[in-house]
Amino acid sequence: MKHYITSHEEALAVRELMLQEKFIGFDTETEGLDPYIDDIILYQFGVGDKQFVINHRNVPVVLFKDIFEDKEKVFIGHNLKFDLKFLLRHKIVVKNVWDTYIVEQILLNGLELYYPHKSLDYVCKRHTGVFLDKSIRGQIFKGITEEVLQYAADDVKYLKQIMDSQRAEAEKKDLLGAIELNNKFVPVIAYLEMSGFKLDTEKWMEKVNKDKEALKQQEEKLNNYIIEHNITPFIDPQLFLFDTKRKPLINWNSSQQVIKLFKYLGIDTKIVDPDTGDVKDSVESTVLKKQQHEIIPIYLGYKELQKRVSTYGENWLKYVHPVTGRIHTKFQQWMSTGRMSSGGEDNGRKYPNAQNIPADDATRSCIVAEPGHTLIDADYDSQEVRVFTNFCNDETLVNMFKNGYTDMHSYTAWHIYPHIREKFPELNTHTLELVKENFPKERKISKLGNFAIQYGGTGYTVAENCNIPLEEGEQFYNKYFETFKGVKRYFNWIYETSKLKGYIQYNRVTKEKFYIPRGLKDSKIKNYSYNYPVQGTSAAITKLAGVLYWNHLVEDGLIFKVKIAIICHDEYLLEVPGEIAEQEAQKLKECMEEAGSYYCATIPLTATPVITKFWKH
Repeated sequence: MKHYITSHEEALAVRELMLQEKFIGFDTETEGLDPYIDDIILYQFGVGDKQFVINHRNVPVVLFKDIFEDKEKVFIGHNLKFDLKFLLRHKIVVKNVWDTYIVEQILLNGLELYYPHKSLDYVCKRHTGVFLDKSIRGQIFKGITEEVLQYAADDVKYLKQIMDSQRAEAEKKDLLGAIELNNKFVPVIAYLEMSGFKLDTEKWMEKVNKDKEALKQQEEKLNNYIIEHNITPFIDPQLFLFDTKRKPLINWNSSQQVIKLFKYLGIDTKIVDPDTGDVKDSVESTVLKKQQHEIIPIYLGYKELQKRVSTYGENWLKYVHPVTGRIHTKFQQWMSTGRMSSGGEDNGRKYPNAQNIPADDATRSCIVAEPGHTLIDADYDSQEVRVFTNFCNDETLVNMFKNGYTDMHSYTAWHIYPHIREKFPELNTHTLELVKENFPKERKISKLGNFAIQYGGTGYTVAENCNIPLEEGEQFYNKYFETFKGVKRYFNWIYETSKLKGYIQYNRVTKEKFYIPRGLKDSKIKNYSYNYPVQGTSAAITKLAGVLYWNHLVEDGLIFKVKIAIICHDEYLLEVPGEIAEQEAQKLKECMEEAGSYYCATIPLTATPVITKFWKH
C-alpha cells in the first residue's frame, strides 16, 4: 500500500510505525549521483506491507535521524552505499544494514555465467517472482508524477521479502558470517568514499612536468639508438633543405611498429595465449624481460614513463572535487576473491584507481593532509604470507615467523640453494642479511618464486617470472616443495576438497565461497583454490579491521573529524586532527590486529602505523 507524504504531521505518523519495526526498507531518489552537489528529492520507507514515499523538500530526512541511528534497527536496501552517502551529507550515520546487492554477489559468487545481473529488478525476480519495471527511472527529473511515486514505492515494497529469501539461502550455503561482515562494512565504504583524500595540486604538477621531461628524454634515447646503430629500414631517407638531421621512422606508441623493429633486431616477440593456445606477437614487459638486448630496458623505461604521464598526469586535477577540494573515487566492495577494487566508470563518469597509485615518494608525497591535520598510514606486516602460513601450517614457514625472521625471500633462498648454506651454514638474522647482500640473484628468484607458487604457479611460471631457463624454474619448484612440505599437503587438500564440494571456501570463520562454474578448466580450479583463500581471507581481515575502527569512530564521536581517506588492500590511510594522531594510530593498530586474531591463530598478524604529513610508509 503506497502513501505519499508531504507534511510534517503525516511524517510523524510514519515515525510511529517505524518505531515498532526492526527491519525497514529504504531507498532514495536524488537529483544526481554526487552527494556533495546533488540532494535527495524523495526517500522511501518500506514498513510492513506499507510503502511511504516522502518529499524531502517538504519533510527533510533529518526528521528520522534518531531512527536511522537506532542500533536495534536494520535498514534494507539495494546498493545502499549510494543512499548512505546522501544521509552522511545530512550528518546521519546508519548503524545496521542489509544490502541486497552485496548479499546477492556473495550468494552467487562464481556463478555470473548463470546469474549475470545483480540489479534490483533481477534480484527481485529471483527471490519473489516479481519483475520490477525500471523503465520509469530518470523521469523523476521531469516532475513527481503518479508513475514516479509508484516506481519509488516499488523499490522498497519487496525488500523485506528479498532479505528473507536471501537469508534462507545464505543459511543453507553457510554464508551468514560472510554476509554479516560485508553488511557491517557497507557504512564504512560509504564513509570512505565521502571522506576522499587531499591532493597537493601544485606539487602534483611539478611531478607531472618532471615525468614529461623524463619521457621526452627516454624517447630521445630510443631514437638515438636507431640512428647510432644505423638501422636503415627504420630511418627516414628524406633529407630536408633546412633540417639535415636523420630521423627515425617509428612511432614508439605503436606496438605493431615496435614489433617489426624488434623482429628485425632478432628479439623474440612471440607468446602463446594461455586461454586459446594461439601464438601471437607482443611487446609486453613479461615477454621482453625474458630476453637480453640493450634496447629492451630503454623501451620498457619509455613505456613505464608513458603510463605514468598518461595515467597519473594532469588528468588527475579534474578529479579534485569543486566543493571539498578532495578526490572522491569509487570503491567496489566485492570482487570474486572477496577483495575490494577501486576506480572505473559509472554513468559516463570516470573515477581514479586509488589502490594502484605508484608507491614512489614523488607520487605519494602529493597525497597530503588538510591544515591542522596529519595522516596515519598503517598496513599489515606480510599479511598474505602470514595468512598463507596459518592455512598450510608448514613447519618451516611457521619457524620463520616464530624465530622473528622478517626476510622471507632470503630465508627461502637459504633453504633452496645448497651453495648458500655451504657458505653460511648457521641460520640466523645476520645470515639472512648476508644472503641478501651476497646472493641477490638467488634471492630475487626466491622472491618471485615464492609469490608464483603461493598463487598456484608452476615451474614454468617461476621460469617465466624470473627470466631463467625452464629447467632451473622446475628445479626451484621441486626444491620448494621439498623444503615446505606442508605447503604441498595444503595445496593437495584444498584443491581436492574444492573439486569435491564444487566450491572454494576461503576460511573457517566467515566462510566466503567461490562456486566453481561448470566447464572451468582444471588448471584454473587448481589456481583459484590456491589463490582465493589467501586473497579472500586477507580481504575479510581488512574489512573487519575497518568495521572495528568505524565502530570506534561512531562510539567516540569522531565521525566527520577523522577521515578514512584510502583503503589499499591491506593498508589504511587516515586523516586526523594533529592533536589526536598518537591516540588514533594506536587505536587503528589495535583494530587491525584484533581483526587478524580471529583468522590467524598460529602466526598472528601485526600492523605498523606511521604518522606522516604525506602518504608514506
